[in-house]
Amino acid sequence: MKKIFILSLLACFISLFVVGCGKTEAPTDTQAPATTTQTPTTQAPGTTAEVTTQAPGTTTQSNTALLKFEVDIPKLEDGDYTYVIFGSFSDWKLLASNALTKEGNKYYISLEFEIGTTIEYKYAILGANDTDTSNVEQSKTKTDIENRTATADDVKTITDKVERFKDVLLHSEVIEYKNLLDNTFYDNDRVVHTMTFEGNTMKVDYSKAEGRSYACIIRPIQDDEINRLDNLTIVFKGEEGVTYLFKVEGGDSPQENYVVGTGAEQTVEMKISESAHSSKRLVIFAHPGKTGTSSEPITGSYEIYSIVATLKNFDSMEPEEYVEGENPIHILAIGNSFSDDGLWLIYDILKQLGYDDIIVANLYIGGCTVATHKDNLQNDRAAYTYRVNKDGTWNSKESKKASYALAEYRWDFISLQQASNYSGLEEYYVTADIDYIYQYAYDIAKEKNPNVQFVWQMTWAYQQNSTHSAFPYYNKDQMTMYNGIIGATQNKIVPDKFNPIVVPSGTTIQNLRTTYLGDTITRDGYHLNEGFGRFAAALTWALKLTGKSIDDIKGPASVLSKYVPLCKECAKNAVAKPFEITNSEFTEDTTQQQIDLSKLIELDQSEYILGNGYYNSQDASKYMTPIQDGSDFCNGFITTKLMTKEDLPIGSVIVLSSGYQYRPEGWVDEARQTSRNNNTTEAQVLVDEDWWSNYIYRAFNLSKVGGGVLTGDAYTAALASFKIYVPKPKPSPLTITPSAVNQSSDYVDWSNENKTATLKNLKNSITGGQWGRWDYTIAEDLGYTKVTVVLNVTPGLKIMAKLDSSATPKNNAYDGMAGNKTTLIADETGVLTFEWDLDAFAAAANAAGIQYTLTNLTKFVFFACDGTGNETVMTSATIELVSITLS
Repeated sequence: MKKIFILSLLACFISLFVVGCGKTEAPTDTQAPATTTQTPTTQAPGTTAEVTTQAPGTTTQSNTALLKFEVDIPKLEDGDYTYVIFGSFSDWKLLASNALTKEGNKYYISLEFEIGTTIEYKYAILGANDTDTSNVEQSKTKTDIENRTATADDVKTITDKVERFKDVLLHSEVIEYKNLLDNTFYDNDRVVHTMTFEGNTMKVDYSKAEGRSYACIIRPIQDDEINRLDNLTIVFKGEEGVTYLFKVEGGDSPQENYVVGTGAEQTVEMKISESAHSSKRLVIFAHPGKTGTSSEPITGSYEIYSIVATLKNFDSMEPEEYVEGENPIHILAIGNSFSDDGLWLIYDILKQLGYDDIIVANLYIGGCTVATHKDNLQNDRAAYTYRVNKDGTWNSKESKKASYALAEYRWDFISLQQASNYSGLEEYYVTADIDYIYQYAYDIAKEKNPNVQFVWQMTWAYQQNSTHSAFPYYNKDQMTMYNGIIGATQNKIVPDKFNPIVVPSGTTIQNLRTTYLGDTITRDGYHLNEGFGRFAAALTWALKLTGKSIDDIKGPASVLSKYVPLCKECAKNAVAKPFEITNSEFTEDTTQQQIDLSKLIELDQSEYILGNGYYNSQDASKYMTPIQDGSDFCNGFITTKLMTKEDLPIGSVIVLSSGYQYRPEGWVDEARQTSRNNNTTEAQVLVDEDWWSNYIYRAFNLSKVGGGVLTGDAYTAALASFKIYVPKPKPSPLTITPSAVNQSSDYVDWSNENKTATLKNLKNSITGGQWGRWDYTIAEDLGYTKVTVVLNVTPGLKIMAKLDSSATPKNNAYDGMAGNKTTLIADETGVLTFEWDLDAFAAAANAAGIQYTLTNLTKFVFFACDGTGNETVMTSATIELVSITLS
C-alpha cells in the first residue's frame, strides 16, 4: 500500500496554520467540479496516476477507486463560504476544483485515486489563495485535529463531520461588544494611584513607595460577562521604556500580556475565551515586580483610551462531546467535605501513574449524611455543588442534581461515605439507605459503564483536642472514634451486597499520627490539613483503586519533600492492613539540624511585621489582603506583609521558639488559591527552591500552639519567638594595597614601590624556579567569596600562584589543598588573572581539618619560570602586580 506523504510538504502545511484568515464569497450551493465543462485534475505526489475530481456516480477505471466524501458541516455565522477538501493528494493546497457540493443538508465531493493509495486530508474554507489554511477545521473545543486518512481500495462513501472551522463562529455564537473603560476601576493599594476619568479617557498617575512592588488598578468584570468574555482590545499610551502588564485574573488560568511602552498610542490584544470563564477582574500594572523605596519611589503615568470586550454567547453552544482517552480513570464521590479532603490532590497522582484521561468529581454538601443523600436522590433535588477536576484544577457548578452528574461521564468508581458526626456510630449505617444510593447510581451510570465499581471511604477520627460538636459522642476520645469507624465498616460495609471497595483513609491518618508529626494532621481538629494530610489520603485512594505503585510519586508544592515518604509509608500500610494501626518508622525528624546563622543577619521585624491579623489565601474577597478586624480570633495571630523572593531570598532561615506555630501561606498567582499550607512548629526552616516552589508570594500567620490572644506582653513574647535571618548583602569589591616581600634576594629585584619584580636566571620549570610573595592585611571577613589577582608579566612567562596564610609563609597547611595552586602561561598581552573561590577553599580546608578564616589568607605567592618552550631559556623577566581584589 502506497502512502502519499512528503515530510517537507507536511512541514509547510503546519507552518500555514499561522497565516492570517480569509474567505471568498461564493454561493452556498457550490457546483461540483464534475459538473463543469472542463474537469480539472490534480497530480498525487509520488505517483504516476492522475487523480481526477469527479462527480458522484461516475464510473471508475479498473486500476482506480472512487472515494465519495459525505460531510456534515455546522451552520456558521451569516455569510457564504466555499468548503474545500485538501491534503496529500493535492500538495496540501486549497483548490477551487476541490470544493464540496451541497445536496440537502450535506456536502459531497468524489475523488478518484489509484487503488492502494492512502491519503491524508482535512476540510477548510477556501481563503484568499490556494495556500491559505487559516480557516482549517478544528475540534469542538477549538484545538487542532489529527489529519484524516482514507485508503482507496474500492468504491465507497466516507462519512465525515466537521465540528467547526478555526476563527469562524458557529451560528449560535452571538458576538457583542462592550466598553469596559469606566469609573469602576479602583486602586488596589488605595494610596498608590490617582485616577481621573475625563472625556472617555482614563489618566493614571502612580507612585510606588517602599515595599509596593505589585501595585495595580483593577476593574471588576460583571457576573453576566464572565462566561462570555472572549477577548479584549486595549488602547493606551504609556511612557517609553516602561513595562506594563495587562491581566485578566481570578480564573484558573489567568491571561496576561507584557507590553513595553513607546510613548505613543498602542493596542494590546488579549485572546482569553478558553480560560477566563471564572475570571473576575481586569488588572493593569505599571513596572510589575519593581519595588520603590522611601527615598526613590517609582513614579509615572499612563493613559487608557478604550477597553473593548468581545462577548460571545457561549451558553448557546452545544454541550461538549467528551472523547475518552486511551487510559482513563473517572471517580465520582457522592459526599461532603471529607470527600473533598480525600480527593483534592489525587489528580496529579493519577497523572503521574500514567492515566491520560482523568476526571475526579464530588457531589458536595457540607456535613451531608447518607440519609440526606438518599432523600436528595429520591426527590431528584438540585441540592449539590458539583465539583469537577478534569485538568488539574477544580471547578464548581451550583445547584446540580445527582442524576445530572451520574449521567455526564462514564464513571469507573462511585463512592459514598458517612458524615463524620456519625462515622463511628454503627446504628447510622442503615443498609437500606446505602443500597438505595448504590442502586440509584448504578441504574444511571450503567448506561455508559455497566461495570462501574462502588467505593466506601472509611473516614478518620477527630484530633484529640478537637472542638467538634459531635466529639462528645465518642467521649472526646480519638481511639474510641477510630475503633467505632473500624467496627461500623467491618460490620456494615464489608458484607454489603454491592461489595464496595473500602478506601481506608481513616487508617492512613491514624498511621500518620504515629510519625513525628503526631496529632497535627488536621487544620481545624477534623478536616485534613491541605498539605500532607490531604496528600496522604489521596495516595490511599490512588493506591487502593489502581493497585499501582506509589513509590515514585512526587508531592505537590503544598507538601514539603521530607513529608512525602511518611505519607507513602502510612498509605501503603493502611491499604495492606485497613483495620489496624501500623506504627511508622518515621518517629524522629532526622532532617532537623542546627543551621549556621553566623553568615546571616536577622531581618528587622519592622520591615515585614504588619501586626495582629492573618491571611486566608482561599477567602472569597480578601485572598491577598490580611484580615484585621480587631476580633479576639483575629488578634490570636500576628501576620506579615506579602514577601517575594527578593524579600526572602534562597538561603534565608526561619527560626521559631517552642510553644508557637506559623502557617506559611503561599500564592502561585494573584488570585484566590485552591489550597493552603498547614501550620508548622519546626524550630528552623531553610528557605530553598523547594520551599518557594512555584509561589510568587509567601506570608506568615504566627500564633500560639493551643491558641490565645496575642496582645500586650503576649504580642511582644510572640514576636520574640519568630525570627527571619537572611543572607548578608554581598559586599562591594575591595582592592587591597599589598607590600612586597622578597624571599629569594639573589634572583628577584623589587622596584616601583614593591609592585614590580625583576627575575633573573630563570629556569625552564617550576621546580627550582624563582619565587616571591606579596603580603596584605584583611581587617575583617565581610562575606567575600572570591579573591582575584591580576598580573602584567613578560609574554611567555610561566607563573604558578597560590594563597598562603600568616602562620607559615611557604609550604604552609594550605599548600596541598585542591584548587589552591594555579599555573598559567602569559600570551602576547602578558596579562594573567588568577581567581580563587573562597567557599570552595573553605570547604576544602574544613574537609582537611584545617581551621580556616579569611583573615588568615594574607599572602599571595608566585613561582616563575620560562614557559615559552624555546631552546634558549629566558634569562630575565618582570612581574607587575596590578591588583589583589576581594569580591
